[in-house]
Amino acid sequence: MNPYSRSEKGYDRQLAASYIIYMMCGSLFRESVCTNPCEERHLYLHYVGMPLQKQYEMEEEVLKLLEPMEEELRRRLGELKCEVHFQMTGTTYQILFETGGFETVTGNVDDNGKLWIDF
Repeated sequence: MNPYSRSEKGYDRQLAASYIIYMMCGSLFRESVCTNPCEERHLYLHYVGMPLQKQYEMEEEVLKLLEPMEEELRRRLGELKCEVHFQMTGTTYQILFETGGFETVTGNVDDNGKLWIDF
């Protein structure tokens, strides 16, 4: 089975974008713990398969999505530990940053590569 079957370029945009959200949103927290290291590695491999310029463009897109976050929420997240969970909901890949009921951040990437973050 070809792990890159949905892509002609050696990476899947949805999975590469999910890794970028995982990496950048995880840095908002004091500590983030991935509950599925195998899936983390799977996403990472798609990310490193993405051309460097596209990585930069998508990272800029994620930064723009995080701009509206209120400073007070950023401060609170910076004091919390979170567990990171990955799941598919329909055709949307979700990255869930859960803090045990205090705050939740959810990154979403649809199958066309559209990104949004709920906080």
